[in-house]
Amino acid sequence: LQKCFQIPGRVLDVGCGEGTFLRLLKKEGWECFGTELAEEMASRASRFGVSVSTGEIHENQFPLQYIDVITFWQVLEHLRNPAKIIKSLLPSLKKKGIVAISTPNISSFQAQVFGAEWFHLDPPRHLYLFSPETLKILMESLGFDLVRLYHFSMEQDPYGWVQGMLNRTNLLQNSLYTILKNTPKYRRETLSLYRQFITVLMAMGLIPTCICLSLGMSLFKPGATIEAFFKLKGVD
Repeated sequence: LQKCFQIPGRVLDVGCGEGTFLRLLKKEGWECFGTELAEEMASRASRFGVSVSTGEIHENQFPLQYIDVITFWQVLEHLRNPAKIIKSLLPSLKKKGIVAISTPNISSFQAQVFGAEWFHLDPPRHLYLFSPETLKILMESLGFDLVRLYHFSMEQDPYGWVQGMLNRTNLLQNSLYTILKNTPKYRRETLSLYRQFITVLMAMGLIPTCICLSLGMSLFKPGATIEAFFKLKGVD
């Protein structure tokens, strides 16, 4: 965002979760807004002074040409109708505004290696999966031009390699995710302490190799994550 804007503006993070991204931008002087379906997550973000609305996005939710940046960080693949949601927010985007999207790359080398065991495939939570080409086609149909495209996420790419390799073992599918993202009670009910220990031990051993794999893939542009920035057509 710093490459696109010299001074802070207004940002809307769709599916903002606990508002971590917005809290960071707020410290940099941005005026921050978020939307989140889960009320519990939205309330956590609101505690840090971030304005978060709950429920589905609707037209006229924000004033005309009000927002400088609209972000979809690992959210677009969860939406029942991504095009409809983006289109509903168009009136609120300033003419020189940016739409930033991060989403799994279905055409990545990582996806090809792991196939049905690819972590970011994640059915049934992921309803749509994009390649750089199909994401560009979608956004062009909505009146956008691609400004910048990246093929690496330090958060998503190495983890995808680690979990994919673990999924090839006889451990529970997505066992590391189960350990990292769930309550202690759920972990105990799902994985024995022995399997939790083995999962973490194996993951720690895989991390250096997976970081190198991710960096290498990003250089050749088949990385597991797309990070794309779009602007409205005809705007310099």
